Amino acid sequence: TTKTLHVIRIFADTLVILNGVKRPFVYNKSTDGGATWNSTAILLPGFDSNRHTYGAADDYDIDANGNTVAIVQGGLGDDLTMWKSTDGGNTWSRTLVDSFEYAPDYATNPNTPFDTELPTNDGSMSVIVDNTGLVHVAYAGSGVEMSSTQGSVFFPGTMDLRYWHEGMDTAVSVPILLADVDADGDGTYAVGTATTNADGTTGPAARYGNNSVLCKPSIAMDAAGDIFIVFSLPHDADTLPDGQSFRDVWVTSSTDGGATWNCVQNMTNTTLVEEAFATAAKLVDTKLHVVYQEDYEPGTELTNGDARAQNKIVYLPIDASRILNCSVGINQVSNHADLVVSQNSPNPFTQ
Repeated sequence: TTKTLHVIRIFADTLVILNGVKRPFVYNKSTDGGATWNSTAILLPGFDSNRHTYGAADDYDIDANGNTVAIVQGGLGDDLTMWKSTDGGNTWSRTLVDSFEYAPDYATNPNTPFDTELPTNDGSMSVIVDNTGLVHVAYAGSGVEMSSTQGSVFFPGTMDLRYWHEGMDTAVSVPILLADVDADGDGTYAVGTATTNADGTTGPAARYGNNSVLCKPSIAMDAAGDIFIVFSLPHDADTLPDGQSFRDVWVTSSTDGGATWNCVQNMTNTTLVEEAFATAAKLVDTKLHVVYQEDYEPGTELTNGDARAQNKIVYLPIDASRILNCSVGINQVSNHADLVVSQNSPNPFTQ
């Protein structure tokens, strides 16, 4: 029975600087079930000031399967990087899943063009190592821009779920059709303006940090190699008068290694209830096992300035066969083009 524990963490103090990176994230491991740990925190290869300025809380994920360990890290205006070890964390290789041309700091890079949206990731991502040792990654896309009038801006209204596995040249965007998310069948997907507002001085900003409107994916896999991605997305037309939309927990799946994707389905499908921070157990048996947070106010106290209130942690098991057969939630046959919400105005917003 293995007793190896793999941990990634971040320094909270910006005075901690390693390899030129302030507040870096590091790797530690224990081979005796946590009784002792390696004495020195390990800074992964390539995590240095050439590509990174700061480490950021929660902008990373880790998984292990046998002696194979995989770590992913990213953020707005940052590379989406995957590190892999096949010897239990002793040595590491690095792969740029989604490189950002103007890293480490597009706001100070003299080559950064003005008034041009630059695709990036929003810092929410998930990783899994399958039984063959292949690494799979899901993450949320976003955009940043150096505005000639507003300075540094980003695009919180982005709806872009991306998937990548080793061997792919570039990540793919998982199709999200209007029919998948149009709950009331009126031909539109309605999201309140506050849900994509990044400037709290102009009203509520019902978002999660700098995450996109589609964010916080969590990837899982069953014994057959079927892939499941759980993520956060607002419920159609479920919005308070001040423009804050309530989120639900959604899922999509693939039975061919990510070459094609099944329908996008709403697993909670509620109104006037905020359901966010969903995490799926990495291994799927007959059920996909999900936990998420529930309350009755969109967004977070830190972002929205709402009064603190009671939250619930909810466990949701769903038959995997229902997900694969598209019999969980909102889904209709549709030939609509992939959905975007970039038409929401104003967008972009000042960071």
